[in-house]
Amino acid sequence: MKKLVFIFVFIITINYTFGQSIVWEILNLGYSFGLTKDENGNTWNDYNGKSDGALSFGSELRVKLLDNRISTGLQFSFSGWNRCDPEGSLLAHQFALSYMAICDYNFLNVHPKIIPFAGVGVGISRVGYNDIYDSRMDSYWGIWYTHFAFSPRVGIDYKHVRLAFEYKYLGNRNNYFNVRIGYVIGS
Repeated sequence: MKKLVFIFVFIITINYTFGQSIVWEILNLGYSFGLTKDENGNTWNDYNGKSDGALSFGSELRVKLLDNRISTGLQFSFSGWNRCDPEGSLLAHQFALSYMAICDYNFLNVHPKIIPFAGVGVGISRVGYNDIYDSRMDSYWGIWYTHFAFSPRVGIDYKHVRLAFEYKYLGNRNNYFNVRIGYVIGS
């Protein structure tokens, strides 16, 4: 409870300090394309040999500065996918958590309701295998690794909906192109 009170007071303080608005993208959902091979060269296939993309979700808190042209803040995202070796004998369910400081430039003079943006995120990612199954369906617990994370992105804001196209570099060859949509409160 003390943490929630501290976070609430911190957000209100930032809002009054900068005299701008706070925007919270409560939840964003995404689907990833172009997943790379892992460090062992294993492909991104399921047991049938079809492409297996990553699903992602997250949240983002931003403060608008300089007459709403610049948005800075923090982003949290979670991704999960399956990896399979080329023979299909090993399945690993992999997770990636990323924590990033973000900065976006909002192009306000394009349209009054549609606001395009371009930005970048920099931070850390936690990548690891949680469940690995062999042919006997035995489960093993994997190790989590911390890596540098980088994410250039572009997108549009329309009222309370935000559509973003971003490339996620999470380290350890866990890189992908992500398309996500989110619901935003604030102005």
